[in-house]
Amino acid sequence: MACKLVTWNVRGLANDETCGAVRNLIKDVKPVIIILQETKISDQFDPSLSLLWRHPWRFEHIPSIGLSGGLLVAWNSDFIEVVDSLKGAFSLSLICKEIDTDFEWLLSGIYGPSKSGNRTQFFQELVDIRAWSQLPCCLGVI
Repeated sequence: MACKLVTWNVRGLANDETCGAVRNLIKDVKPVIIILQETKISDQFDPSLSLLWRHPWRFEHIPSIGLSGGLLVAWNSDFIEVVDSLKGAFSLSLICKEIDTDFEWLLSGIYGPSKSGNRTQFFQELVDIRAWSQLPCCLGVI
């Protein structure tokens, strides 16, 4: 299977225009995995999430702090099974298994710190992800 992955800094997901653009992206590009940075959604039960990600789509989300940040990784469950996940301050990592081949790999969506004072914590988080899983790895970074 060719696994199409899209990563996008949406600069806010909880509005009709951006949700429509994501729906069009899914229809036109047909990705298997989508990583969205800067969702600006602090509530994991926000209605825009449940409206956007319907079967066969599943997702994991790291909430924003106020209107800053937010990270979401969504996958088409017809093609990908998520075996495990690890949430950090700057990352969301998933152990993915391709349904048709049973091939397992690590996907990490990354939203790096805007403040230089957080860089040490950020780099330590990357080290911790690698310690958590040594599977082949793909980083989704903007």
